[in-house]
Amino acid sequence: MLGAMKPIRRKGNQRKCLSFRDALLIKSAEGWLALGIAEEAFREVRKLKICAALHPDAVRVFQQLQQVA
Repeated sequence: MLGAMKPIRRKGNQRKCLSFRDALLIKSAEGWLALGIAEEAFREVRKLKICAALHPDAVRVFQQLQQVA
């Protein structure tokens, strides 16, 4: 029987796995930004967990939001 898949955690590893929920929130925010609706993108990233907000993909979305503002 296969065990539940868990992200590998290493000290100093900046590229940690995102939960499905957090990855979906980031993709949704990217979609809103592509449509030019920054307010909705901001609402999506506000729902991220703190550890997910430090993920490089989330940081990229935050930077895009700053450019729009």
